[in-house]
Amino acid sequence: MSSLQILQGTFRLSDTKTLQLPQLTLNAGDSWAFVGSNGSGKSALARALAGNFRF
Repeated sequence: MSSLQILQGTFRLSDTKTLQLPQLTLNAGDSWAFVGSNGSGKSALARALAGNFRF
């Protein structure tokens, strides 16, 4: 089974820290939901995972 694993990932937009992940593992076939308040980095994470965001 394929998976995507991020260890100590930090995603930045300009000089602002957008999102910091100590560890994230996504397995193929699993369903996930990212929930958080406005500005918490949900869209930035989705763009990074899709390869549409430089990090």
